[in-house]
Amino acid sequence: MKGLINKYIKDDVALNHVNTHFMPLLFLPGTLLLRHAPRWSVGFASLPPLIAFILLLQLLPTVMQGQVLLYQFNWIPELRLAVALRLDALSALFALLITGIGVTVMYYAHHYFAGKPEAARFHTLILAFMAAMLGIVLAENLIFMLIFWELTSLISFLLIGFYGNKQISRRGARLSLFITGGGGLALLGGIILIGQVVGSYQLTDILAARELIQADSRFPWILGLILLGALTKSAQFPFHLWLPHAMSAPTPVSAYLHSATMVKAGIFLLIRLFPIFSGHEAWFYWVAGIGVITLLVGSFVAIFMHDIKGLLAYSTISHLGLITLLIGFGTHGALTVALFHLVNHALFKAPLFMMAGVVDKAAGTRDLRQINGMAKHFPMLMLLSFIPTAAMAGLPYLNGYFSKKLFIVESLNGPHAGVIATLIPILAILGAAFSVGYALRLFHNTFFNGKPVELPNWPPKKPSPWTYAPLFFFAVTCIFLGLWPELMLHGLIAAAANVGSDLLIPATSAPHVVSYDLSVIQDHPWLSLISAVTFLGGLAMYSARTTLFAWHAKLPNLNAKDHFEKLMQKLIGWSQHAVHMVENGSLQRYVLYVLVTALIFTGWPLIGLDVWQGDLELMPVDAMTAFVVVLALRSVLELKNDHVDGVDKNEEPI
Repeated sequence: MKGLINKYIKDDVALNHVNTHFMPLLFLPGTLLLRHAPRWSVGFASLPPLIAFILLLQLLPTVMQGQVLLYQFNWIPELRLAVALRLDALSALFALLITGIGVTVMYYAHHYFAGKPEAARFHTLILAFMAAMLGIVLAENLIFMLIFWELTSLISFLLIGFYGNKQISRRGARLSLFITGGGGLALLGGIILIGQVVGSYQLTDILAARELIQADSRFPWILGLILLGALTKSAQFPFHLWLPHAMSAPTPVSAYLHSATMVKAGIFLLIRLFPIFSGHEAWFYWVAGIGVITLLVGSFVAIFMHDIKGLLAYSTISHLGLITLLIGFGTHGALTVALFHLVNHALFKAPLFMMAGVVDKAAGTRDLRQINGMAKHFPMLMLLSFIPTAAMAGLPYLNGYFSKKLFIVESLNGPHAGVIATLIPILAILGAAFSVGYALRLFHNTFFNGKPVELPNWPPKKPSPWTYAPLFFFAVTCIFLGLWPELMLHGLIAAAANVGSDLLIPATSAPHVVSYDLSVIQDHPWLSLISAVTFLGGLAMYSARTTLFAWHAKLPNLNAKDHFEKLMQKLIGWSQHAVHMVENGSLQRYVLYVLVTALIFTGWPLIGLDVWQGDLELMPVDAMTAFVVVLALRSVLELKNDHVDGVDKNEEPI
């Protein structure tokens, strides 16, 4: 682990820099006062993430050189629990996404909630959520990270159920909390096992204990529990169902959760622990296998979604599957491409959700079968939406173009041979073609495809021109990174992918920064042919949409929320039945339960003892002990007499 930590911060100035990453949490009391403040003052809620973003930029040159900045003080030494923060290139990349996109979302929300009293509640929750996400990516102690992990689940429950008077919001919030909360419990078990194996919960110690962890007999349990926690959070199949039903949240929430936070928390955990698990055969089969299934399921369902946010939600699932598939390859090059596409996805997905919010408020609906021909009414919105949509489809000279080409390159050069080596590139190309198909449908159905059909708002309401500011920023960024991708790929992305690479064994990864010659990749004839095939395939899918929709309509309708609610009702019924069986008002039965439980838990350890008596002589039985024994026996006899043929005579509860 030489070189893993090159600097340990001790001076007060540097400590203040690290602590400012949690500045959004310090601003929460101020946001609570915004309810009674002038409407324009809500814009000040953007200051905490903006200040944190600027401070991160100041520390960026340091961490890109491979240095790790640490700050720690012992919280509960007996439990080996410390408040420890860690800033390296990987955590800096995610923190910049969280704060940078957070600023744009806060600005967009200022116009989205203009004049509405719930604006203060939204800004309070989103700042708390932002602080929790920063806690995840900056935590050095895994237990400390888990606290913030659970906070994101709880706060996202409040954000998804923001409109608590609507049943669809309450159901979506319950479903998300059930799945992500269950994954959090699994993650807790995996972290505890890691702590038992390594003897520490500090990432510094854990990342250096790769061979120790993989050689331990509990490694399958560790890997399985960690993956359960990460895959449920990042909406991987079959846990992806909560993400589309989180669309009941306000559009700013959807834009933030889908682009830079929540679903990216699971991806971050996979990448953070990549040096420990990569190279193991189980890592490839589970992570890459689930990733490719998620990619195909998400991209397939997205084409048939009529709700704009529903289409974007399933497209998010497909891109998360793509990133997970790359991580599952277990190679340093694939990890670099995964991080590159993760950034690109955040940059083109956030503005598309913002576009959906503008259209929804203007037209009164998000149904693609109704909101046709919006280009006539919103030409600027059409232009600003075309760029991120084209980036999502992977068109040339936009940021998504190179990350998708590199994805195909890594799929063709996967670490396995045989049938798997042939199957993965085919499925990857199929998933890329699906992405072109749903991108075409999103853009064409929204802005062209004839005239609007029975819009609730007619004529559509014109938004404030300032609402387009964040969309303009993301459009320019997509173009900039499409023209000069090396600035990101060979800069922060390469540094983030290289974190902990010196701990990897040479058989799986090279401990150096992978450098791609993008000019060769761009002009490669086979890659250009594959790109053309994916685009033509997506165009063919969209052209045959009438036939495909008719076929899809015949398939059984599976609504995750309905099945989840039925399951919850059954669980509630079973629990009520169990309670009524136990709590029937009979004190004798309660005493029996206590005695039997005490006998089991105290008698079980005694079974394995050879001698039940110690060196000391037994004390004589005193009157009080004998009295208690008699009372206990009397209670058992009364309980037996109170039941005849299994019917309790004690009908009246106490």
